[in-house]
Amino acid sequence: MTSSSKLANRVVLHVDDEPGFRGGQRQLLLLAKAQIRDTNGPRPILLVRSRGLLGAASVAGIPHQRWLGANNPLGLLQLHGQLKQGRRPIVHVHDSRSLGAVRLVASAEQQQSLVIHRRIDDVPRDRSFTRWKYARGQIISVSNAVREVMRGFGIEPARLRVIHSTLPPDTTPLPTHAESRSSPTEGAPDSGALRPLDLTAIGALVEQKGHRFLLEALAITKLDHTLRLLGSGPLKNVLLRQRQQLGLERRVQLEPLVQSGSARLNPSSDLLVHPSIREGMGTAVLDAMWAGLPVLASQVGGLSEVIEDNVTGWLIDPQNPRALASKLDELATNEWRRPGWLSEHGMAGRRRAMHYFQFTKMVSAIQQVYDRCP
Repeated sequence: MTSSSKLANRVVLHVDDEPGFRGGQRQLLLLAKAQIRDTNGPRPILLVRSRGLLGAASVAGIPHQRWLGANNPLGLLQLHGQLKQGRRPIVHVHDSRSLGAVRLVASAEQQQSLVIHRRIDDVPRDRSFTRWKYARGQIISVSNAVREVMRGFGIEPARLRVIHSTLPPDTTPLPTHAESRSSPTEGAPDSGALRPLDLTAIGALVEQKGHRFLLEALAITKLDHTLRLLGSGPLKNVLLRQRQQLGLERRVQLEPLVQSGSARLNPSSDLLVHPSIREGMGTAVLDAMWAGLPVLASQVGGLSEVIEDNVTGWLIDPQNPRALASKLDELATNEWRRPGWLSEHGMAGRRRAMHYFQFTKMVSAIQQVYDRCP
């Protein structure tokens, strides 16, 4: 990464109010790691709530402080203290609550160096306070879909920049499952029976990820596809009850996330299923693409910018269990007719990720946004 002399003596204060460790916190960590390695660039400091993020920052040698949060008066004092320490700090906020806190306590001069990372495609609330929050700062949108949401909210285009989330190549080796799958072959299917698919889904157990529709779909598929659902969140018990009610205990496993990157993907998995209702971009999809695993996802938010339909994966209507069930059975049938067909799409996804979603390009693009800060 090439750094400008303008940024060499600057501090970038990353502020994040999310208590868990999800895709946004993983992206923040990867960015801060790249910045701490770049001796000619701005020096990162983290003010964050996530214990997982704090632990990873400690291991990586990134200066950090556990934040008490935007809704805590002492947290506002913490933020104010951090802003006073840096020489003309660039303030990079990663969620809406943090943005409100920074706007409340930062000086007018500091707010000229405000960078806002918008990772979700939800429309901001149409309230005077929300509009005031977004009246300042350069806004990084993780997809064109997010940018259009913000434009519709009234943000002037000059303050909007699309920078897709990406993953560094050293975290995305090609797993053995992608190398060991059968090569595509033409001709009639072998004498074996039509095989159900081994599915993986990765994401926080929250409503917007659409997992309940995936369970409904599995209950009506013709084949007994199995699912490994990796994640944690407030809907865990709801999904466990749904699994029991649908009689899917043997076919669906719910497991917490204990690894990052493509290491989360089971070597025997055939397909990543990402049934989101809303999605800014979906870094779990990038994990799968780097791993050579094809993806079946909802056509929402930025997912259509990541997945090339019918080439690297497939896009379907969200919140439609019947369509999802039908597609799963169709993909299994096609794989039976042409062994290795799924792998062919997965490797096309890997090539697309390598070409369009390069980590160094993302880091350099973010630095260009920093360059605009006085």
